[in-house]
Amino acid sequence: MLFVFISTEKDNYEPCAGDAMRKCVNSLQTKYEQKVFKNWFIMGKAYNECIEAGAKTCRAAILRHFLTNYEAVMKHLREDRWKWKL
Repeated sequence: MLFVFISTEKDNYEPCAGDAMRKCVNSLQTKYEQKVFKNWFIMGKAYNECIEAGAKTCRAAILRHFLTNYEAVMKHLREDRWKWKL
């Protein structure tokens, strides 16, 4: 099995990346408190879509690394969900 590690150690912080993350976290928190989401997977999908939208306007490498990592985690969670019939 091949493991690929994404390193963000040499990425420069860019304000647009922090702005995109902050916007998405605040949006999800508000929707969570208002009970908009039926389950965790729908919330994860909404978060992913928000980050993808932010990545369209912000080309920061650190944001792209985060998005790639998050998509991989969600892929594995979806696979486990069906395997365990959650």
